[in-house]
Amino acid sequence: MRRVTHGAVGGGAGEDRTVSWRRATWVSIAATIAWVIAATVLYDVLHGSPDKGLAYWLIAFGAFVVGIVAHEATHALGFRYLGGLSWRQISFGIHWKSGSPYAHARSPMPASGYRAAVVLPGLVTGLAPLAIALVAGVPALGPDRRLRRGGMSRPTPART
Repeated sequence: MRRVTHGAVGGGAGEDRTVSWRRATWVSIAATIAWVIAATVLYDVLHGSPDKGLAYWLIAFGAFVVGIVAHEATHALGFRYLGGLSWRQISFGIHWKSGSPYAHARSPMPASGYRAAVVLPGLVTGLAPLAIALVAGVPALGPDRRLRRGGMSRPTPART
């Protein structure tokens, strides 16, 4: 297990607050599964459940992959504009042992910028689209990611 220690902003010795890739991955997987189940149940209660055929799962997988890229890009935008880093100080990749994609700040930044950059993807690619989906009943933004045409079923009316 590799752990990285960053120095404090300004050059002094920093405190190691890293988490292992394995722990971070498993916590993320568990949290994602819990949120997807909760969001799906809530959406289905409010707007009905779609027919989940093959096209549904293919679209859901595609949306998942696009969401991962958008998530990491949003971290990078946060590092750049909220943390004050240059693009050269940000790297992207996949930690192959854990299967975790990442955006990595290679230089120290103010803690406030780092915290904001860490939270930003959850707001931009998670909570905002979910809130719109739940309030407006827009299925493409919700947890079911179904299409209105192209072989997908029509939205099921809300349960009464």
